[in-house]
Amino acid sequence: MELRKLAGSFQSGKSLKETKHEVDRLIVSIRNKLGPDKKVQISFWTALLHRLEFCNTPKADPRWLVIIRHANYRIKSRLYTAIHYRRRFK
Repeated sequence: MELRKLAGSFQSGKSLKETKHEVDRLIVSIRNKLGPDKKVQISFWTALLHRLEFCNTPKADPRWLVIIRHANYRIKSRLYTAIHYRRRFK
């Protein structure tokens, strides 16, 4: 998973700002690949959040957790936006 690679690169010494921008770009590119169908987006973001739960352990390196938590925040934002859009514009 690309997010884990980015978290590992930050853990290895890459700058926080640059790594967060790369995470954001990755999430935007995934969203563009998913297309406009909100049902597909909701199922994908939910599955991705479930997979990231296994990376978010209390024994993990704090630098690793910074990036994983940032990705969680961004993905949850995309998920809730898709849910809201789907409810509002049926």
